[in-house]
Amino acid sequence: SVTAEAVPGEAQQVDITRNATGGPFVAAAVVAVLPASAGTATITRVGGTATAAAARATGGPSPAAAAMAETPSFMLTFTPNPAFVGQATVQFTLSNAFATSVPASVVFNIAPRRDPSQDAEVRGLIDAQSESTRRFARAQIDNFQRRLEATHRGGGSFTNAVSFQPTSHCRQAERGIAAQPCSPDTQDADNDFRDASAAAAAGSSEGVQGQGDLGLWIGGAIRSGSLNRQTNSNGVDFQTDGLSVGADYRVAQSLAIGAGLGWGRDDSDVGTRGSRSKGTAYTMALYASFHPGKAFFFDTLVGYQMLSYDLRRFVTDDSSLAEGNRDGKQWIASLSTGADLQRGDVQITPYARVDVARATLDGYAEDGVAPFALRYADMDVATTTGNLGLRLEWRREVRWGRLTPQLRVEYQRDFQGRGDATLSYADLSGGPFYRTAQSAFDRNRLMVGIGAALLTEQGLSTRLEYRGITDGDSNNDQTWMINLEKKY
Repeated sequence: SVTAEAVPGEAQQVDITRNATGGPFVAAAVVAVLPASAGTATITRVGGTATAAAARATGGPSPAAAAMAETPSFMLTFTPNPAFVGQATVQFTLSNAFATSVPASVVFNIAPRRDPSQDAEVRGLIDAQSESTRRFARAQIDNFQRRLEATHRGGGSFTNAVSFQPTSHCRQAERGIAAQPCSPDTQDADNDFRDASAAAAAGSSEGVQGQGDLGLWIGGAIRSGSLNRQTNSNGVDFQTDGLSVGADYRVAQSLAIGAGLGWGRDDSDVGTRGSRSKGTAYTMALYASFHPGKAFFFDTLVGYQMLSYDLRRFVTDDSSLAEGNRDGKQWIASLSTGADLQRGDVQITPYARVDVARATLDGYAEDGVAPFALRYADMDVATTTGNLGLRLEWRREVRWGRLTPQLRVEYQRDFQGRGDATLSYADLSGGPFYRTAQSAFDRNRLMVGIGAALLTEQGLSTRLEYRGITDGDSNNDQTWMINLEKKY
């Protein structure tokens, strides 16, 4: 008998005439497969007189090779059932021109497939998807929160609450800038404007309700970094882009409401052998800012995201690539409170915020690479993050408007436990099923941000900010953010 190794669901071939005596053989037949549930077996004739005649006609092989080709060989192909594990015996017979042999056998040892939940490529790809889903939520929450901060910049006002006087030759002269001498009419016009501005400011401080203001804005962020390799999981290098646009309206002196749309893209490379995740997110959101007093504020946001992932996995067993696609959905919400404390040109804003995201990624099956293709069940990704922060701003008037350098320090902690992913081999609909937990990265993080805002005399605001995040896992995470806002 002959012994061979096989994999569940994958065909294995054996030349049953290689070491046989009594040839040349003209026929072969399968007698039995033991046990019968082990799989299926067939025998195929290879070579023979037809092959030899064709070789002579083309003038190819030597006479000796042609003579060998006249003797056919027989290949036994055994395909184990996908769910079978153990030892299977295939019995067969060989026949020459005069007789048929007694049954011989080939013994196949079918080893169980590896536990895919312990594969570093599989776990790394799962981590890439779950962390990408969290970054999609964070990107939109950050974009909308930056706009909410702008709605109460300067106290309780919806807009930036900064009024500018048109730059005249007289004001330039006051700043020491060379200019033409001021005429009496120009000087009087400047004085009138200053008086009007002072009166408007006084009226505002007395709580006079002005006309409702409409604000349009667009904000974006580019976040890049890496997640260090965890136990049985490859590291992940990522880049996440998020873009948001919105419009808001002051319906009362202390209340502003708005709506917006968002788009996000994430590219994550898993390990170094070709596994990767590409994701896209579309967001719809509503937000509001409420100011019960001159300093205190409450900001809230609720949104819905539609997610889509294009996935590729390096198959450790045979070095092929498995591909698949999955969709998902995510609800996001954020609630923050704090106080804008003005001290001259410096504003100090301590705040607390809770961010919540609940996502479900649909199940999917990988294409091709049987029997190593995997099927993934629906996967839940839940995140609840508490944030305590302090924001400092220094307001300084410049020639073209007002420049506000900013510094932000924020402590973040995740309170929600990591979820599980359930998977199986794609050709085994009845299991076995494997479960693996999403990697538990450090729940405590420190974020430091530095940036600046420029508000022009035409009411156009531009803000740029850099944020870096550090944690106990030494993961690399940094973000560049930019916002453009216009008041009407």
